Amino acid sequence: MMKAPELYFGVGQVAFMLSFSESWVRGKLKEGAFPNAVDLGGDIRIPAGDVNALLDSHRYRPDLSGISARSVGELRRKVEVAA
Repeated sequence: MMKAPELYFGVGQVAFMLSFSESWVRGKLKEGAFPNAVDLGGDIRIPAGDVNALLDSHRYRPDLSGISARSVGELRRKVEVAA
């Protein structure tokens, strides 16, 4: 079975997709955040896999432990006790 071709993006495209500046993306390149980036004579191309890996490593993971309660009254009592 053939492997699907990798998508490559320019620095400007990655900056636009992530809503960051091109200088931020270039800084990440220097830090090694895009290890498979290819420099085509000054035209740097970043593979989609590297962009996804960066996003996965910085994803916000909220604390979903929460407070268990069977009713609003029970929830209020637990919140008051915790405060």
